[in-house]
Amino acid sequence: MRAEFSKSVRRDAFLRANGDCELCGIKLRVFEGEYHHKIEAFLGGEATLENCLCLCKKCHDAITKARHPAIDKTRRLADKARGIRKKPTMPGSRSSKYKRLMNGETVLR
Repeated sequence: MRAEFSKSVRRDAFLRANGDCELCGIKLRVFEGEYHHKIEAFLGGEATLENCLCLCKKCHDAITKARHPAIDKTRRLADKARGIRKKPTMPGSRSSKYKRLMNGETVLR
């Protein structure tokens, strides 16, 4: 489960950044900042002040978009190690909830 930052951690991070984005330096309004895990929560990062960055939306979106492939790969490898896999469901296959009749009609099983 993802650990969100508490109100006190977000407040302290905003004060530490002096109301600026910690990457680009743009001035943020109080409710405008977004809070980012330096070490992702999925990878063991905790919801502490040391692991929190106060960012503008543009910087937060850029970091998150750049990190998604690595996070997704880590999730897939962890699931594989645990023996968890998604059951493939091709439309019309036996694992599908639909069945295709000889006349081409599709019905529920």
